[in-house]
Amino acid sequence: VLLLIFLTFNVRLLAQGNVEFSKSNFKDDVAGYKIAVKQLQEADYKSNANLYKEALETYLTVDQFNPNNAELNGKIGECYTHESNNNKALEHLEKAYKLDNNLDGFYIYLLASVYHHSNNFNDAIKYYRLSKSKGSKMPGAYMAGVDKSIKEATYGKKLVKTPINVEIDNLSEAVNTANE
Repeated sequence: VLLLIFLTFNVRLLAQGNVEFSKSNFKDDVAGYKIAVKQLQEADYKSNANLYKEALETYLTVDQFNPNNAELNGKIGECYTHESNNNKALEHLEKAYKLDNNLDGFYIYLLASVYHHSNNFNDAIKYYRLSKSKGSKMPGAYMAGVDKSIKEATYGKKLVKTPINVEIDNLSEAVNTANE
């Protein structure tokens, strides 16, 4: 019976778009809501302290309670980018944007950055531009680097289209040590 209630609740969440963390969205599980909000605050604290691995673990616990919150998926994606797991970052950042296309520009910038690092330059440029137009309430100087990132992705597109062959020679032990 509990499994049926849990599955029914999660199916209802899956059918919706962005599900905000508000008591009215979780009338059936107020106790779970309170725990999730407390864990979310704890994870935010860890993330703000640059403890991304620890924050990620806590965010993923909260994600089990509410997998359809755009900002939470953005935060999970951010942690995965700091952990150099672009596949998982992409999964959560794309989901965040699908849940809420008015997502804060910071998370859209991160999505663009993951596309960029995956050599998906067209999407990178598209989302860099979108992040710039959205702006962000997040602190940081990432916006200052958006134009530079767009130029880099544009240049990357050109380089991928016209690769060149390169030979690397060992010049000698005087130049190259045994550890290189």
